Amino acid sequence: PYQLGRVACVCRGWRMLSEHPKLWEKACKDAFAHEEEDMSTRLPLFRNSWRTLFISHPHLRFDGLYVSRNTYVRTGVVEWTRQKAVHLVVYYRYFRFFPGGALLYRTSPQQLTRCVRAMAGPCSAYFDAAGEPVRNARAEGEHVFAGRWRMRGNRVGVVVRYPNAAGTEIRCKLRLRSTQPGANNRLDNEGIVSYDRDTGHASALDGSAAANNGADLDEEGVMGPGAREHRRGLAVCVFVPWEHVHDPHLVFNRSGTDVDFFMPG
Repeated sequence: PYQLGRVACVCRGWRMLSEHPKLWEKACKDAFAHEEEDMSTRLPLFRNSWRTLFISHPHLRFDGLYVSRNTYVRTGVVEWTRQKAVHLVVYYRYFRFFPGGALLYRTSPQQLTRCVRAMAGPCSAYFDAAGEPVRNARAEGEHVFAGRWRMRGNRVGVVVRYPNAAGTEIRCKLRLRSTQPGANNRLDNEGIVSYDRDTGHASALDGSAAANNGADLDEEGVMGPGAREHRRGLAVCVFVPWEHVHDPHLVFNRSGTDVDFFMPG
């Protein structure tokens, strides 16, 4: 659907064609497939325009990755020539969302252009027809983990499980926003909680409220005993479409020596 806006810039004829209601109806059905409510019932609120509905109603984008650049300062080793050495540590947090509630998650010190190959495959390469994760050698080798997401309004709840002995689980509370109408290109990280599933308080991978012991991923905290709340790594996630992931001028493809601080806006 975001290609329709680019096509509309070609000429008047292409603009008229790109505004055809059937094109935007399909775009809405794909974008809001996770909604329990039939989106056609909301059309009167948007002047019976599928295009207006698509632009005005918040929804996650599936045509790229959400990436955050996180930094912190670490004290270095004292040497003869350097008494107060410090290092700027840079790492990235990657989210790729699929229609239907599945997602891929990764944290890595590697830049975007080096991480995209392990996360750019079709949904069938990572999940079966029932939405359960399948073995993917490249994803496992690159430490890409499967998870589930759920959205209400502009709030997004994420559950990711690490396949380790303790069964560590990561839960993120995110808020979707746009820097311009319909962009849906920012995810504010409102909280990250991790804990081990062997405590018996893990949530189901489908993110359902019943499986979360009555708690909702989008509500105030789903924290059981042993939960660890993380204060670091809460930088804003910026959406990067597939056609821009290899752009050398993109801040996510530049080293820490080139960019020491990034304010996404």
